[in-house]
Amino acid sequence: MNWGVPADKIVHIPIGTDVAMFAPPTPELRAAARARLGFSEDAIVMGSFQKDGVGWGEGLEPKPIKGPDVFLDTVEQLAKDLPVEVLLSGPARGFVKNGLKARGIPFQHHYPPERADLVELYHALDLYLMTSREEGGPMALMESMASGVPVVSTSVGMAPDLIVDGVTGGLAARRMSRGL
Repeated sequence: MNWGVPADKIVHIPIGTDVAMFAPPTPELRAAARARLGFSEDAIVMGSFQKDGVGWGEGLEPKPIKGPDVFLDTVEQLAKDLPVEVLLSGPARGFVKNGLKARGIPFQHHYPPERADLVELYHALDLYLMTSREEGGPMALMESMASGVPVVSTSVGMAPDLIVDGVTGGLAARRMSRGL
């Protein structure tokens, strides 16, 4: 994508994550996280921890570059054939929460006060979905992968650098329509 910046002015500096904090759980830790959060054993728990609403309030107005509409469409399609439940974290998630309610898809939203508390949320996941149209990272991509959670992402941000499609995760084409 052309951002209007001369190529010789662009420097790639990858960001990292704390792999001591975000690490794959033992089967016991995974089961405990899912039980504490109240997910059924047969549920396929899909996560999205990215801020995708405008501002820092309820987030009822979607932030199109973060693809909350794509997230909702994707989860809705998967829920037709699978026992999908959604785990959300982060601020300003009202648009997604209302969309999940309207579609009858069970979800939980936890926004822990400490970053370390996210570890248990990652441990409860079966899959992390990143549906952004534009992205700088995000941290959730690296935290998910470090936690042993498979990631399916649009081909934005660091995803093409970190995910080998079909091997270490999944990459999908960006959906550029902003039909919110």
